[in-house]
Amino acid sequence: MKTIIQKLTAFCCAAGILCTALTVPAAAAKDDAIIFPSGKPFTSLEHIQNTISEDEAERGIERKWGASASAIFYGDQVLRMDWEGYTDVEAEIPADENTVFEWGSITKTLTWVSVMQLWEQGKIDLNADIRGYLPENFLRHLSYDDPITMLNLMNHNAGFCEQYAPLFVYDSADILPLGEALQASEPAQVHRPGEVTSYSNWGAALAGYIVECISGETFSDYVRTHIFEPLGMTHTAIAPDYSDNPWVQEQRRKIKCYKLRLMEFAESKGDCIGYCSLYPAGSATGTIQDLVTYGQALVKDPCPLFEKQETFAEMLSPSGCYGDTDIPSVCHGFWTDEGAVRIYMHDGASIGFCSVLVFDPVSKFGIVGMRAMRDLDPDMGMIGHVFGMQNMNDIVDHDAPQPELKKGSYMTSRDFHAGLLSYMPYMNAIDSASLKDTGRARISENVILVDGMAAEEKTLPDGRACYHMSSMDFVEAPHYNLKIGLFAAFIVAAVASVFLLSIKRIRRKHNRPETYTGGAVISAAQIAKIVSFLSVLILPSIGRKLDGFPKPLMIAAGVIQMLCFAVCILAALTSAVTMFAGKQKRTHSYQYLLNIAGNAVTALTIVCFQMYQFWNC
Repeated sequence: MKTIIQKLTAFCCAAGILCTALTVPAAAAKDDAIIFPSGKPFTSLEHIQNTISEDEAERGIERKWGASASAIFYGDQVLRMDWEGYTDVEAEIPADENTVFEWGSITKTLTWVSVMQLWEQGKIDLNADIRGYLPENFLRHLSYDDPITMLNLMNHNAGFCEQYAPLFVYDSADILPLGEALQASEPAQVHRPGEVTSYSNWGAALAGYIVECISGETFSDYVRTHIFEPLGMTHTAIAPDYSDNPWVQEQRRKIKCYKLRLMEFAESKGDCIGYCSLYPAGSATGTIQDLVTYGQALVKDPCPLFEKQETFAEMLSPSGCYGDTDIPSVCHGFWTDEGAVRIYMHDGASIGFCSVLVFDPVSKFGIVGMRAMRDLDPDMGMIGHVFGMQNMNDIVDHDAPQPELKKGSYMTSRDFHAGLLSYMPYMNAIDSASLKDTGRARISENVILVDGMAAEEKTLPDGRACYHMSSMDFVEAPHYNLKIGLFAAFIVAAVASVFLLSIKRIRRKHNRPETYTGGAVISAAQIAKIVSFLSVLILPSIGRKLDGFPKPLMIAAGVIQMLCFAVCILAALTSAVTMFAGKQKRTHSYQYLLNIAGNAVTALTIVCFQMYQFWNC
């Protein structure tokens, strides 16, 4: 789902990408008869190129960006293939046909194609419980006995929350076999299968492992044998360390990634080499020509990836729709969008790369974009130009009143809903009041339009409201005000402890120490409250830096919270016993009461938000 900022950035940058590139058009590309589904002629791109080239030349703009590549294809024809920027800006090494880019999550489409090939052969039932294909007791953190099907994995609604374990490792020696990597990073199942959509890298990788279990081949061997080799994709690797293609392995070492600082200049992030431990979810790496070849296979009739065209049609048929409409929310792992035609797509991002694949099997047009820079849209602003934009007035019910969102706060389903960071969805919640000014209209009885995107209105079995929007849902936060209030009190208790310890230190410095029963335990609890809060404050920052949370870190954080909980409970009990026994001085009663309250709040917060629970992380 693209943000407004991303779209604005893409709009500003699109022309520059189109005008400074090395262009390799097919002979037929200059034919005025080629009209995009948007209704614009192919030659309109050349007009954009010339206009912006002249403008940039007049302003003396010379972009110093990381490498990027883009292509437009029409059936077997490559209408244009462009490279722009540098694989090494500092050394001024330009990108070319040998530059490799990481696919990121476009890799998942290889997983879904593999699954559909096995379905075609009758080796997998998309509606059967996947536990029948997995080793016994492979899944260990399930909360529901309901079957999980391959369609649940393809639709990203198997119920898994965001995984804590890092998606990438930085030493090839740490790469585990796929089955072991999955078990080492299994997230909690927080929703009943089929109820809530939450985009899951782990779920997609699990589907890849099922391909291994059924085929008897490693996933990388399967993809190479059944997809890459038949299509002639000789310049793409899929093994997490690129070892299945030595040429790609060597080329990958030559490209650096960049972060945009100014519109003309970028800052180096180094080679950004990380090995995707759940590699069916995002490890493919190769040239743009190979990705174009793959995209072209998805618009051919018949599709060369399947023995029967009916299988390809089934793969691109809706496996989930918005409510009571026929608008697809997902097609067996492929996302869709409505322009002048229905387009199928998947984008991707890795540590330093971003990419996109868009195609229409009816008109036979497709777009590929790849960048060694994550902070710019990879589509180069071309999707709307080629495929057009849907007129939303054609699908809304103009006679229906504007829909009202159910009042409350909503959390995104793709978040940490179990374990140490289960407080974060509440911190990131969106209040329905903040959406009151967004453009809304009703499409059908249970589907609305919000800011140009379809959203299905649902009520979960536990009574919570839910709005399904493509790859993730917005779910009503239970007891939001109460939990936010508790977390605020937790912060206040920690801050107060800092001041109380400072006051105690000052009094001791002036030989005026306080003498009351349990003073040492109370001081220890004040330290515990501060440590508990600092753990909560620091942990997300560490996770962002490491792109995940290693297991030792989770264990250490969980043990720290358990110790803090124990000390706070001990201090609260000590104060309570002292008060009821009448041992305290009258002037100290309020101190004991505040101590009990502060420690109770901290202990309750630790339990309420599962800050101690590291075993599902």
